[in-house]
Amino acid sequence: MKKMRLLLSKKQRRQLQLLEILIKEKRWFHLKELATRLDCTERSLKEDLSNLRSTFDEFLIESSTNGIKIAYEDSIGLEVVYHHFYKESQAFALIEYLFFHKDVSNEFICKKFNLSYQSFYRLIRTINQKLQTKYNVKINLNPLNLIGDETDVRFFYAQYFAERNYYMEWPFPEFKENAVTDLITFFFKLYGYPLTFSVIKSYKVLLTVYLSRIKQGYFIDMPTTFDEYKELYQGVENVEEMLRYFSLQLGVELNEKVLEQFFIIFIQENFYFSPESLIEASKTDEYAKNSTTFIKDMFKDLCYTYDLEIENLDEMLMHVHNTSHLVRRELFSEFLLFDIKTNTNEDFMSIFPAFYDDLKNHLITYMKTMKHDLNEEILKHMIYTVYTHWERLLPQLLRRRKSIKVLIISRFDDHHAKSMIDFLNFYCTDNFEFSQMIKYNLTVKDIEASDADVVVANFMMPELKKKPFICTSSLSSLELVEKLNAFFYDFTSA
Repeated sequence: MKKMRLLLSKKQRRQLQLLEILIKEKRWFHLKELATRLDCTERSLKEDLSNLRSTFDEFLIESSTNGIKIAYEDSIGLEVVYHHFYKESQAFALIEYLFFHKDVSNEFICKKFNLSYQSFYRLIRTINQKLQTKYNVKINLNPLNLIGDETDVRFFYAQYFAERNYYMEWPFPEFKENAVTDLITFFFKLYGYPLTFSVIKSYKVLLTVYLSRIKQGYFIDMPTTFDEYKELYQGVENVEEMLRYFSLQLGVELNEKVLEQFFIIFIQENFYFSPESLIEASKTDEYAKNSTTFIKDMFKDLCYTYDLEIENLDEMLMHVHNTSHLVRRELFSEFLLFDIKTNTNEDFMSIFPAFYDDLKNHLITYMKTMKHDLNEEILKHMIYTVYTHWERLLPQLLRRRKSIKVLIISRFDDHHAKSMIDFLNFYCTDNFEFSQMIKYNLTVKDIEASDADVVVANFMMPELKKKPFICTSSLSSLELVEKLNAFFYDFTSA
C-alpha cells in the first residue's frame, strides 16, 4: 500500500519508482522496457534520467548500447533517495512546517510557500484527500493545524521524521536529544523494558513527537489502566526531583497527565512488559490465554514441520502478542514512502519460501481468531518480528537446506586441490561438501557421472556439458568464494 506517495507529484512518483527499479534489480534496462513499466513515454524517461543525473551525486547512471544501469558506492543506502523526494515535496514540507508551528494563518503560509490562494486551497484539498485514504487526520483551515485521531497524527509525524532524516540525525531543535535519552532510559529501566541502541533511537523519535504534541495541547483519550503503571514510579526514591529536572530540560511539566500521554504507547490493554507478566495474565484473562495458546500451537507446528528448536519461546509469545497490538504505536510498523520492512521480508521470503508461506498463513489465522483487523502492514511487521526475534532461527533454516557437493580439480597437483579445499572450508559456510577425485586417468565422463553439484577447476573444460562448472583461472580465491555462495543461493532457491 503506497497511498502516501500520492502526496508527491506524478513526475516525482515516476522518478522515485525509476530509481527503485534500477537499484533493486541492478541490471541493464533498455528504455522501452523502463517506459513500459513506468507507463510513460521514452522522451519523459530521458528527461527523468537527465534530471536524476544532475540531482544525485551519489549515483552514476550509466548509458550504453546495453541500455541504462545504476552504480553507487557501498556506503550509499536507499535513504538518500527518499530524503530527496521528501525535501522536494511541497505537500510534505507544509505538513512538516505545521508540526513545528501551531495556529498558522492561511495568509502566512501563502507567503512562505509562495502560493496563490487558489494554489493554496488546491494543495490543502489534495493533502487532505490523500491523507484520509489511510489516516483519520486532516489539515484544518484558519488557523492551520494537522488534527484528527491523535494516535494517527502522532504516528504519522513520528514515521515521517524517521523516514525524512538520516538515522543518526536529530530533527527536533526544541528538545535536547540527551535529555530525551535520559528520560526514556530512566523509565525503561524502571519498568524493566529491554534497552538496545535501536530501541532507544526509535522511541526517542516517537516519544519526542508525543512530547511536542502534548506541549501544543493535543491529548489522547486514556484507558483506565494507568494507575498500575503509576504505582511503579511513584514510590521510587527522588522521583519528584528527577521529574522536575526533566521538566526543566524539556520545557514540559511532567505531571501525571503528561506522563500518561507520554507513555500511552505502553499503557493499553493487552500490552505486556515481560514474558512473565503475559504468562501470569493468561492464567486468569481469557483473551491472553487464547492468544498465548494459539501462538504456542503455531510455534509447535512450525518446529515440527521444519525440525526446529525455539530456545526463547516465552519471549516469542510476548513479542508476537505485543506486535499484534502495536497498531500505529511502533516505528516502521507502517510506512509512508520508504517500505524498508518489505525489502527485508522479501529477502526472507526468497531464501525460505515454504517457511515464509506457512508462517504467514498461521499469523493470518491468528489475527482472524483473535478478531484483529487483517491489516497487511501489521501482518508484515509480525512476520518480520518472528524472523528477527526467534533466536537462531536463520541458522537452523539454513542448515535444513541441501548441502552443495563441490568437486575440486587442479591441473597442478593433488596437493593444490587439497589446499583449495582447506581454503574453501574456512571461507565458505558449512552448506558445502568439498572433495577431489584421486584418479590418474580421470575423464570428463567420470566427472559427469560423479555426484558433484558443481565442478571447480583451474583450467577450462569445454567438453563438460552435464555439470555446472566454474573455471578459476580468471578468478581470485575470494572471487571463487563469492561465486560458490551465489551458486548455493541459486541452487537451493530453485
